[in-house]
Amino acid sequence: HQRVVAVRQAQDEFVRMRGARRSHDLVARGVRPAVSNVLGNGAKEQERLKDILATSPVGVAISVDGVVKFSNPSMLQMGFKTGEKTINAYVDPQSRQRFLDRLNRDGKVLNFETQLRNKDGQPIDIMTFAYHYDYEGSQAILGWAIDITHRKAMENELRESRAKFRRLVEELGGRFVVFTHNPDGEILFMSQGVSSVFGLNREDVQRQQW
Repeated sequence: HQRVVAVRQAQDEFVRMRGARRSHDLVARGVRPAVSNVLGNGAKEQERLKDILATSPVGVAISVDGVVKFSNPSMLQMGFKTGEKTINAYVDPQSRQRFLDRLNRDGKVLNFETQLRNKDGQPIDIMTFAYHYDYEGSQAILGWAIDITHRKAMENELRESRAKFRRLVEELGGRFVVFTHNPDGEILFMSQGVSSVFGLNREDVQRQQW
């Protein structure tokens, strides 16, 4: 029972961290502190750690000289397979170089967004965090990755919807006035028609109270 509780506690922490946008939330309050809170030392604790990594929705990988040495199931789904070169998983190899440049410059990488090819060869969007790590006496990279494909798709859809809305509004010309405001009555958008209909400057009206 204690083992199940420990795994659930750590996994809950992983899920909570998926929404973290600020890097120090993941690193300072990240996986290692979460694991240490529920793990001690010894064989049983090592088994708990394996269970945590196996069920974690966050991808975890260790690479040495550009070759994957460890990859948990979530990271395998994202395209990092043990024994293969990490560059093979990147959609844009230059993105990997930017990642490495930042890691070598700062000693860590936080909130880095890029695209990988998952195990089915499909491009996915991820946010990754990484730092240098000692792996069996070799300098390695320990990385954590979150699949943000659905979030990016929603952001793009929202951006396209806003663009279509603005184009539609502008096509109406000066015949109508279309505007949006927040619950407090602050005008967020005002169509150009406000000039011909009311004789007002659109820039002066926006951000004013309705």
